[in-house]
Amino acid sequence: MVLQDLLRTVYDLLAEGQLEKALKLVDNYVFEKHADSNELITDVIQLRRQLSDIKHAKISHSLAYDDIRTQESQLTDSITVFLSLLRDFETNQAVKAEVSGHGLLMHNIPRRMAIGLPTRCTIRIGSIVEEVMRGMEQEEFATVTDIKVAKLMEVQLLSEQPGAFEITTVNRPEQEVDFETHSEWRYDVTPLLQGQFKLELKVSTVKFIDGKDRYAEKVYDVTVLVETRLEHLIHSKAPAAADWEGVAVLESGEKKKKAPILDKLEDIKKEATTKLPPYFDLDKMLEQPKYPQKGGSGGTKSIDEPGGEPTRQERKKSLEELTETVPQLVDVGPTTKSGVSRILTAVVSLIALAGVVWAAIWYFNRPNNPQVLTDASFLYDRELRSITTVLVNGQPMRDWSFGEDSSAIIVHYLVVGETYEIALVGENGRCSDKVNINQQQPLPYSLRCRIEAEGESPPAQFGLVIAAPYPFETLLLDGQPVEEARGRQEVKLPVLAGLHRVEAVFSDEMTNCEATEIEVRNDAVVKLNCVRREPPPPVPTFFRVQLQVPTKVFRASGGKIRPAMDGALLDVQPAIEQANVFFNLPEVPLGPHRFGLEGVSDAYVCDEINPNVQGDMRLAFDCRPAVYEVTITLSPEMAKDAGKAIEIIVDGKPVRAVKQGRTTYVLPEITHGSHQFELKNITCWICPNKIQTAVITASQPQLKFDCTCLK
Repeated sequence: MVLQDLLRTVYDLLAEGQLEKALKLVDNYVFEKHADSNELITDVIQLRRQLSDIKHAKISHSLAYDDIRTQESQLTDSITVFLSLLRDFETNQAVKAEVSGHGLLMHNIPRRMAIGLPTRCTIRIGSIVEEVMRGMEQEEFATVTDIKVAKLMEVQLLSEQPGAFEITTVNRPEQEVDFETHSEWRYDVTPLLQGQFKLELKVSTVKFIDGKDRYAEKVYDVTVLVETRLEHLIHSKAPAAADWEGVAVLESGEKKKKAPILDKLEDIKKEATTKLPPYFDLDKMLEQPKYPQKGGSGGTKSIDEPGGEPTRQERKKSLEELTETVPQLVDVGPTTKSGVSRILTAVVSLIALAGVVWAAIWYFNRPNNPQVLTDASFLYDRELRSITTVLVNGQPMRDWSFGEDSSAIIVHYLVVGETYEIALVGENGRCSDKVNINQQQPLPYSLRCRIEAEGESPPAQFGLVIAAPYPFETLLLDGQPVEEARGRQEVKLPVLAGLHRVEAVFSDEMTNCEATEIEVRNDAVVKLNCVRREPPPPVPTFFRVQLQVPTKVFRASGGKIRPAMDGALLDVQPAIEQANVFFNLPEVPLGPHRFGLEGVSDAYVCDEINPNVQGDMRLAFDCRPAVYEVTITLSPEMAKDAGKAIEIIVDGKPVRAVKQGRTTYVLPEITHGSHQFELKNITCWICPNKIQTAVITASQPQLKFDCTCLK
């Protein structure tokens, strides 16, 4: 989620009063993208505490409804202020990257390409790794590195060897860098030659100095393996004409005599070269592979796939080119041969031409028979040890691997419907059988094995090299410590053939190495995957605490309020704003403290605050009026039937009451809290001499007594 989406969603939730959902989104965003910012983390923790206090007050009913609504309003304001700070923080990050010249380069250039097929290559420049890698997390070849950047950058993708690639630019090479997100360059790369070639990624910073554009360039080399497939041999873009040579038919016995013909042969070759289609390779066309060939995609391409079988128009065109070109290759000019020799030469040429034409017609009109490839699993006896060779029809295969079970081998790229003689050769025997590959067969194939009897020879031993990026403290091999490995990053040990467990243990809790199991069949090397985490930053011992006092309380006190911490007054100047006054305490030690106020007017009471300071905090004093005016209202019937002046009792003691009208009394000095009110000297003809009682809080300064009539 980007910041703009977060702000839009959180503001909508705050408007609906869903504080918990809004704060959860803010919490997840900050801990995901800015976990290294102690300032933002501290503010989020403080917002969590405010929300926790509100939820606790709702459950325990420790606060009145109006007080809870006030705290929710304050939390809404705090979240809004924090979102503004978060937006400024990310803007400052991008500005710092632009000013400092430090940025990130991401390039996604595949290391394997197919000849003749365009491949998309993407390059990005920015300052935030999440933005630079957005949408590229699953790409195998996406690489990020630090670079020097400027506001204007130029990116070029070039071929080190001319003619190896055709590179098409999708957008402009020179762009302005967007430091808040990223800038992107795209190239379509089409390989033209088979083999291993290099692409050069040239990144330039552009600065305007002394009236001219100045460039600072850096070049990155990327090695690409270009693979060739059957359909590319026939239909890919033709190489240069200089790579092809013509064919001439000469009798060996006449070479010395016919110097004029030899002199003219080079011209004939050049002429034939230009007329012979570069892709027209008869050896390749007539060759029928006996076994599936392994290619970049894991097998031969079906003729039903695009680029597989030529169309009839392509076949017809190729035959026309063949009939026009081959006679020119045979006719090499005048000769001094006799007439009989010339006739024989012509007959042989015509026979050869007829054979070539027939072979081409057969090839282009052969029935379509696409080959479907599959992988097959073969089970063998567990007693067969150290399998090093897999034979298919007597020929060794390279495309095989061990299955998840130690008694199975998977042979890749077999043709469905074909019958093979499969043989596994081990050091103590052989497993073989003739099987027909059926793609629908769900179970593995079982091979018949012949295991030789065990002799007196000791079990096979091999050398096992164990390496780690850090010096070993304790290296365990099959649970036993290896003393010679202590203090070394690499050690070679003699081990028996079979399964072994390797584990490294470090006393440093920041270093962790994954345990590895390896099956030793010959000399082997195992590299442990170790990760060393950086130690956590030291916890600061002093923090910034901000004390908040309502402005109306500060002004009613004549501006004489001074903060106190742990009973001692602090000499801190107030910062006055419209609604609140702030006292900024720059150095508050870690731990619990008591904060209070001195000089508060008698008209207000401010409660003491007792927090446990573990980070930068903002604390608000709960200030309220010292006394309230409580209005008591009687029903007209009760006031009418009063025998004498009504006496009002509060908490068992009479209080001063001011009568306003026939039915209203005002109590001017009632403190904050819960009280019990009683009325005496009430004479009601329905309920004579009955004492009315009620309990109210000072936050609800109105009380009405109703006399219940008893029939």
